[in-house]
Amino acid sequence: MSYGTSNVQGLTRKINEVMIESKNLKLDVAVITETKKKGQGSESMGQYDPFYSVSKDRRAQQGVSVLIKRNLRKHVHSWEAISERTIKINMTVRENRITIFGVYGINDDSLVNVKEKFFEDLNNEITKVGKTREIIILGDLNCRLGKSTDSQVVGPYRKDTKNNNGNRLITLWYVYIGALRRERAARAPSVVCALHLLF
Repeated sequence: MSYGTSNVQGLTRKINEVMIESKNLKLDVAVITETKKKGQGSESMGQYDPFYSVSKDRRAQQGVSVLIKRNLRKHVHSWEAISERTIKINMTVRENRITIFGVYGINDDSLVNVKEKFFEDLNNEITKVGKTREIIILGDLNCRLGKSTDSQVVGPYRKDTKNNNGNRLITLWYVYIGALRRERAARAPSVVCALHLLF
C-alpha cells in the first residue's frame, strides 16, 4: 500500500484538491491534519472514503482525517475517533493485520504537561493495539528528529535539527519496539515487531 500525509490548515474548502492530489500520487491511505472539520464520522467521496475526528464541543481548531481508497474500504473492520488529534483505523489486507493511527501532534512550544499527556495517550493507544498487528503512525507530529547514521528511527538524510517532540517520539519508538523484541526473543514468535513512523 502507498501512504501519504498533508497538513491542510482547513479541509472544508480544500477537500476536492486533496482528493485529486491523493489520486494523482496514487495513494491508498492519506492522513490529513489540521482539518478543522467539525464532528466525527465517515463519508464516501469520489475514490476515497474519509474518516474524521474533531472536537464536538467547541469550534474546530485541530482535526485529523484518514482517507482510505474506496477499493480498500472493505478491509476496514473498525475505526475510532480517539480525540481531535488522533484517529485509529483497523484493517486486514491480504492477511496482514494493520492498525493505522492518523495523528496531528501537539506543537513543540506547548506546555510540558500538555505534551506529556499527548504522548502518554498515544503510547497507551499503541499499547492497547496489542502485539500481533503492524502499526503505522502517519501525520504531522510537529517533530524534528535530526539526522543519524546509527539510529533505527532516524536516517542520515534529514535536517540536522531536533526538538523536544522529536526526542519524545524517538523514545516512544524505542520503548515500544524494545519491549516487543524482548518478548519475541523470550517466547512469542507471533509478536509483530513493526511500528512505522511516516510524517
